[in-house]
Amino acid sequence: MLLAVPLLAGLAQTPAHANIDWRSKGAVTPVKDQGTSGCGFSWAFATVAAVESAYAIQHGKLDDLAEQQLIDCSGCQSTGSGVAQCPSSGCPQLGCAFAYIDAAGLTSEADYPYTARNGTCKSFTPVVPPGFAANWQRIAPGDETALAGALAFGPVLVRIEIGSQGSTLPAYANYSGGIFYASTFDDTVVQWLVIVGYTANYYIAKNSLGTTWGDGGYINLSRNRDDNLGVANYAYSLQGGAATAGACTSPNGTCVELTPSDCQTAGGTETGIGSYCPTACPGAFEIASVPAVSRVGLAGLAALLAAVGVAVLLRRASGSRAH
Repeated sequence: MLLAVPLLAGLAQTPAHANIDWRSKGAVTPVKDQGTSGCGFSWAFATVAAVESAYAIQHGKLDDLAEQQLIDCSGCQSTGSGVAQCPSSGCPQLGCAFAYIDAAGLTSEADYPYTARNGTCKSFTPVVPPGFAANWQRIAPGDETALAGALAFGPVLVRIEIGSQGSTLPAYANYSGGIFYASTFDDTVVQWLVIVGYTANYYIAKNSLGTTWGDGGYINLSRNRDDNLGVANYAYSLQGGAATAGACTSPNGTCVELTPSDCQTAGGTETGIGSYCPTACPGAFEIASVPAVSRVGLAGLAALLAAVGVAVLLRRASGSRAH
């Protein structure tokens, strides 16, 4: 679906502000819904959302792009029916998704509809051409100042940690508005989002759980407060032009996407421009829609979510999560 976009020329070079919201600039598609299939597809929705916005900012054209194409064709979440280009480790490797979009481009959601399951790659005609989404750069882990700086140029892909010893934080599952802060959390359950702006106190993050979850499908994440939910730990900014960074392994073994000069300064070893670091896999992988919080609280949570019209996937056994 082609959406109306105001003139965006020059906005990609706007310096950091106290407040920014790319929705008001016509660079963000409506909230989508990954559904309750049991597959952790938030990575595809967030990655596609980042590409949608970057293309709108640079070309003045905002399209709903195809998450299903990325799921079926990139091999990032293969169950044997997809093109197994990437490690079938049980969680998607974002670098593989980045490399696929660079090589193949993305078509529209209208031409490649979402099915909420892994499928066989189909033919398509790209709307966003190959080579456009080539220059993904990981923001320095934990650096919220760098995250805010990247948001001056467009929405940013992030992974948030919403686990509580293997279950989902109840406050996150029940979130319906306000500024969200969690004093304790872990990465046993995660979700990929796209941050579309910020204020002095919080980040504006677009989720993929439909508009009946959260604040119209959004969550306002507390900003500059203990790296809330690890918001800056895995954050990727899509820059314009050809790739300028590659996977840089530092002397202590950590890996971050850096330019060759920055990698050399850090004393690291780079594997080449356009290469990407493996994305760390959490114990529970991605969630599907609003996940189970705990065995004890499932019935009450299900009733609450049903009251607001949000479907929730309830599972048997000891609160197993989607992966």
